[in-house]
Amino acid sequence: MNINIKHRKDSIIWISASGLFGIEIIRAQLTPDSIYFINRANTTYLIKPVSHIKDLIKSDLSFYDLQDIITASSKIIKKNYKMETDAIGFHLISDNVRCFITNNYRIQNIKFITSKANLEVILNNYQERDNFPRKIALKITPEGTFETTINYSKVEFNKPQKILFEIPDSYDQIK
Repeated sequence: MNINIKHRKDSIIWISASGLFGIEIIRAQLTPDSIYFINRANTTYLIKPVSHIKDLIKSDLSFYDLQDIITASSKIIKKNYKMETDAIGFHLISDNVRCFITNNYRIQNIKFITSKANLEVILNNYQERDNFPRKIALKITPEGTFETTINYSKVEFNKPQKILFEIPDSYDQIK
């Protein structure tokens, strides 16, 4: 599956997933207040408040948290944390977030811990030219375990992008 992600800071996260022969299967758009999802395979769509993300991934992540994950931003680490150091890096620990940052200041691992589920984000394959990871693995446990890995093959920064999201009139809304 090929997934394209476009992002406009603090505004929109746009995702398109294509299958064989480049045919789009799903398209999603997240904004700070809403989720839009089109399923091309069964010609349906849904529009929900962004709080619906919490139901889908069983974690209390906001739009801004997801934005920070896909952009490998250190802003995901909130205030009021304890820091422990060892020979290979820094461990930042708060009530519900644990983060490991290497000695060369690259986020390598983030764990979000909630009463319902845990989300672990592992960032690898940082490129020297832009200091951005090309591989992000996500794992949600224990409720309905889910794992996926995002391998960025092309990353462009500060390039104007057209972000289109149109729901065809013939599609049925999922309630």
